[in-house]
Amino acid sequence: MKEFVAARRRAAAAARQAKRIERRAAKLREREAAAARGEEGGDAGGEAGEAGGAAAARTAADAAAPLHRLEYAAQLEQKQHFVEKALRRLPREMQVAARSDTQRERWRMPWLSQERLNQRHGLPCPVAPVLPAAATHGYRNKCEFTIGRDEDGSVAVGFTLGTVRERKHVVGRADGVPTVSAEMLAAARRAQAVLAESPLPPYDKVSHEGFWRAMLARQSFAHADGPPELLLCVAVQAAGLPEEQVASELARLREAFVAPLDPPVRLSLAVRRGAPPGEYKHAGEPAEAEGVETVLGREYIEETLLGLSFRISPDAFFQVNTLGAESLLTLLRAQCSLGPDSVLLDVCCGTGTIGLAMARSVKRVMGIESNAQAVADAAANAARNGITNAEFICAKAEQATRQVLERLTPSELDSLVAIVDPPRAGLHPDVVKALRRCAPLRSLLFVACHAPAFVTNAVSFCRPTSPSFAGVPFELVQAWPIDLFPHTPHCELVTLLERSDLVAEREAAQEAAQAAKQAQAVQTQAAEAASTPTDAAEGGAVGAAAAEGALGAPEESALSRAISSAQAVVASAASVPAGEAEGAAHDHKQHAAQRPLLAEADGAKV
Repeated sequence: MKEFVAARRRAAAAARQAKRIERRAAKLREREAAAARGEEGGDAGGEAGEAGGAAAARTAADAAAPLHRLEYAAQLEQKQHFVEKALRRLPREMQVAARSDTQRERWRMPWLSQERLNQRHGLPCPVAPVLPAAATHGYRNKCEFTIGRDEDGSVAVGFTLGTVRERKHVVGRADGVPTVSAEMLAAARRAQAVLAESPLPPYDKVSHEGFWRAMLARQSFAHADGPPELLLCVAVQAAGLPEEQVASELARLREAFVAPLDPPVRLSLAVRRGAPPGEYKHAGEPAEAEGVETVLGREYIEETLLGLSFRISPDAFFQVNTLGAESLLTLLRAQCSLGPDSVLLDVCCGTGTIGLAMARSVKRVMGIESNAQAVADAAANAARNGITNAEFICAKAEQATRQVLERLTPSELDSLVAIVDPPRAGLHPDVVKALRRCAPLRSLLFVACHAPAFVTNAVSFCRPTSPSFAGVPFELVQAWPIDLFPHTPHCELVTLLERSDLVAEREAAQEAAQAAKQAQAVQTQAAEAASTPTDAAEGGAVGAAAAEGALGAPEESALSRAISSAQAVVASAASVPAGEAEGAAHDHKQHAAQRPLLAEADGAKV
C-alpha cells in the first residue's frame, strides 16, 4: 500500500512538472508569435516586452528598432543585463526540475553550488562582454515588410504598429528605421506607390481580408563587381479573385520594378500565392516552400562570407547581419577543437553557413535541416565552393540526429564536434536526448538567438543521468553574447557545454599543475638554501612555511610530503660544512625528480 501511495505521489509530481513545462512552452510560443511582427529573432521588436514595453509602437522605428533612441553603449549594457538575467535562471530551473525527482541529492552539482554561484554573481558560467556589431545602421540583409494601411488610411509598406490582440492593424512606413538599408527602403517606397493605385486592397490581419499581404526583401552586401543584389518576394492572398485580375495586378507590379531604383541594385522579383490564414505564422513565411514564382531576374541572391559564396533563396535561413555573421563564425572557429580528423555535426544548419565555413578544417561535415529549400541551397553552396566533404540531410532534427550519429564509424565518433543553431524556440527535447546519448561527444557549441529558450534546453543537457536522459550530463563552461541586431532587444548567445567528467578532469589537471609549480618553488628554495650554509635553515624554513601558507595547511598529499622533505633537506644542510652542503642539494634534486613517479605509484592525488 505504501508503495502504491508513493507511486501515485511520484506520478502526480511528474504531471505537475509536465504542466509547468507546457506552460513555459506556451509562453515561448506566445513570445514567438509576438516576435513574428519582427521576424526570426531580431527584426521588428518582437521582444519589445522584454525590453520594457508591450504597448503598441508609436512609429515604425519604434516597432522595428525599439532601442533606437538609446546610445549604442547603453544598448549593449541592456543586452548584457538581459543575457545574464536569463542565464541566472538556470540554477532555479534546475531546482524546479529536481522537485519531481525522488533522488534530489543527484541534483547537487559542484558547478552549481552556492559557493560557485556566489563567486560568479549568480551566473552558472563566466559570461564575456557583449561583442559589439561592426555596423549599426542599415545592416539587415533581410527585412519583412508588412503591407497595410497607416493611421490615415493610406497604403503603407513597413512595420505593424498595433497588434492583432488589440484588434488593430496599423502599418507604419519604413522611413526612418535605422536597421533598413537605403536599397530596401527605395524598394518599399516603389511598392507603396504601385499598391496605392491598385484596385485590390491591402490585407488586414484582423478581418483576414485583402490581397496584398507582405513584401520580403533580401539583399547582398558583398558586391565588389557591381551594385548589390536585391530579391523581393511579394505575398498575395488571391483566393476567390478572378485570375485575370490577379494576373493583371502582378504584371503591373513587375513593370514597376523594371525601372531602376535609386540607389541602383540588381533586382529580382518573385510572387508568392499566399495560403489561407492560419497555415503559417506570419506573412512571407509559409508552411511549405511551394507557391513562389520568379517573375523578374533570378530566384536567389549570392552573398560572400569569409571568402565563401552562398546562394540564398527567399525562405532560406541566413544570419540577417552579414558582418555580424562573420564575427559569429570567427568565434565558433576559435572555440571549436577542430582537426583534420574531426567530424562536424551541424544541427539546424540552414544554408550550411557554419558547416561550410569550417569544412576545409575537418574531415567531414554532416548538416541537418528541415527546410527543403535551405538544404538545396546548402548543397549548391558546397558545390559552388568546391567543397566535397559536406553532406546535408533534409529532415527534422529530432528525427535525424540519432540516425546520423548511428551512421558514423567509431573513429568518426571519437572525433565528433557538434554545433547546434536552432530556431528561436530552441531544440526539440529528442535532439537533446540524442546528443546526450552520444558518449563520444565531449563538448558542443550552442548558438541561441533567444537566451530564455536556451536555458530551457540547458536544463535537459545538464540534468543528472536518468533513463530518459542517458549519458554523462553537460556543464556550462563559457558564454559569449554577440550583438547581431543593433537597435533591438535581441542578442545572439554562443555557449560552450562540456561533459561533467571532462570538466572535472581539466580542473584536476589544473590543480595538479598549480601544486607541482608550488612544489617546484619549494624545491628551488631548498636547493638555494643548501648552497648557502649560513642562512640555509632560516631561508629554507621561510620558503617552506610560505609555501604551506599559500596552500592553506594542505592535507597529507604528494605536495605536503614534498614540503616536509624540503624542510628536512634544509635542516640537514645547515649542519654540514659548505663542501658537503652542495652534495646534499644535488642528492635532493635527484630525489625530487623521482618523487612524481613515487607519488603516481602510491596513487597520490595532487
